[in-house]
Amino acid sequence: MKKQEHGKQPNMDGINLLVSLLVCYQEISMVSFDPAQETLDLSFTLSEIPQRSSFETVTTVIIESIEAYHALEHVSAAVLKLSLEAQGSLSFLHIIRDVDSLSRGEISLIVNLLQEYLGDVLLSDDSSDAAPEAEEAVNAQEDII
Repeated sequence: MKKQEHGKQPNMDGINLLVSLLVCYQEISMVSFDPAQETLDLSFTLSEIPQRSSFETVTTVIIESIEAYHALEHVSAAVLKLSLEAQGSLSFLHIIRDVDSLSRGEISLIVNLLQEYLGDVLLSDDSSDAAPEAEEAVNAQEDII
């Protein structure tokens, strides 16, 4: 385990944000932060490796939708990259975004587009059987985002 430098404290706001993203958006399988680039890598797990044409369609729709969303919100993205990584029978869609222009609305847009275009191929941690207390916890996490 890496020892923390003296005087360095972990950024709890950043940690809370990453946890909140994973709790509120069960379709996001992993979130990582690159402090040097100030970007988030939102990873989504797919139960199969999509055909190239299907992946290109989804990529085009996501990029054009994010650009339209940004135009409506008067925001410009500094970083917007999509890539696909195959591992065995699974694949991982990575969407890399700069933290300065990323918003909750954009994340919801991305998740909704992936649900629409990838359907059952998009894996999620479906907690639909969760207790009411769990729903309250999710609502509290949404406030952090």
